[in-house]
Amino acid sequence: MGSGIIAGLSRTAAKLIRGVLLELTVVDLDQNIGHLELKGRLDPQGTKAVDGRFRNETALRNRPVIVDMSGVTFITSLGIGLLIDCATTVKRNGFDFILVQPSGHVHQVLRKTGIYKIIPSAESVSDAVALIESSTDN
Repeated sequence: MGSGIIAGLSRTAAKLIRGVLLELTVVDLDQNIGHLELKGRLDPQGTKAVDGRFRNETALRNRPVIVDMSGVTFITSLGIGLLIDCATTVKRNGFDFILVQPSGHVHQVLRKTGIYKIIPSAESVSDAVALIESSTDN
């Protein structure tokens, strides 16, 4: 599995390590907003597989970031650490970092760890965009 262009709108990186797939897709929603989709397990192997690219697409860019978590089925402390590190850098640069639709196990883990006090979440990408737009209007 490698990277490629999907309908001219997305670039996908998928890594298969020991049978565990985590897919990171960069969606060109808007040049001013980074939009990433994660699908699979954000466990140590999955986190390691996407770490560099995820940091490049979030923390190293000067723009707000939306991370669609609806496809993430499992998360560990290493995955949480990646989210916190990148969100902290994005916020330090004056931009928003918003999680979209963490559900099931992932939502429960994030809620119990208190991550929502650090990183806001939204029910949809359009809700996340509205949050970003409202914070830049202030």
